Amino acid sequence: LPSELARRGARLCSGPKLAISQARWRERIRSRCSEPPACCSGCGGSGSSTPKYVAAGNTICAEQLTQLNRLSQPTTPEQAVTYLPQALAIMQRETTRLTALELPASKRAQFQAALAGTRQLAAVLHGVLHKLHSGLIEISAFAQVQAQSDALKAQIDAHLRQAGLARCAQ
Repeated sequence: LPSELARRGARLCSGPKLAISQARWRERIRSRCSEPPACCSGCGGSGSSTPKYVAAGNTICAEQLTQLNRLSQPTTPEQAVTYLPQALAIMQRETTRLTALELPASKRAQFQAALAGTRQLAAVLHGVLHKLHSGLIEISAFAQVQAQSDALKAQIDAHLRQAGLARCAQ
């Protein structure tokens, strides 16, 4: 997580409902883009130039991260109900734009798996939003969602790295 998100530790929900940090919510929702890694795995080629799809993918992910960081971080369930649809819309736009990339045949399967995982993660977050609309989310439900989100996130990041889009992975 960028240091700005890590510094913020206010609680999203308090009391008998659910207690999670804003940073954890942001992590679940935000893009798969983060600070650039020291190297770009999967860039391939003997030349020093970056393949067109990698440069385009990095740009898409960086733009999405910027958009997500512009959103006010939720500190209450009510604010999360406003935040999640905006964040999900940004994720959807990113997925649509990434889908248009033309990857080499050797990278397509991993890329498609990453996109499928992103869609699954969005569905999980839609489920959280639905539960928030109902007025209460149980701690046990959040723990299950968090575990599912963590697993999906790890899979998505691995597929993105294998597809050559390491900067889109955290």
